[in-house]
Amino acid sequence: MMADLKLTIENSTPDITILNGKPEMADGISNAVFLSLFTGPYWGNAISDVNERYTSTLPDIMSGQLTTETRNNAIEAARSSLAWMTDIGIADEIEVEAEIKPGGRLNLRVKIVKPDETVNFAYSLNWDAQEVTLL
Repeated sequence: MMADLKLTIENSTPDITILNGKPEMADGISNAVFLSLFTGPYWGNAISDVNERYTSTLPDIMSGQLTTETRNNAIEAARSSLAWMTDIGIADEIEVEAEIKPGGRLNLRVKIVKPDETVNFAYSLNWDAQEVTLL
């Protein structure tokens, strides 16, 4: 089983945790989902296979006002940025839902159906502050 550095998200910024002098590791696809959704230009794309490059327009969409139209655009952007997972067989299906909440927030839910399990992710996007937090 492969492991990645475990990313923790605080104020929209992914960070790693060092425990006993070593970085904390994590199994799973949470890093790939976060980076796919919220990373604009990413240096790792230069060395990644074309089907595994992180490309998201979601950060650009967040620069506009939060409306029903931008909600719909955010759903499509999320689906598009995660499509590589179905393209290479990591996931069988990807479902994305979003709901506008009071206070200028958009709650984004992602369901990834893998061959052996289903994994759910939920993020709260504070539109005005341009912040992303895990739900």
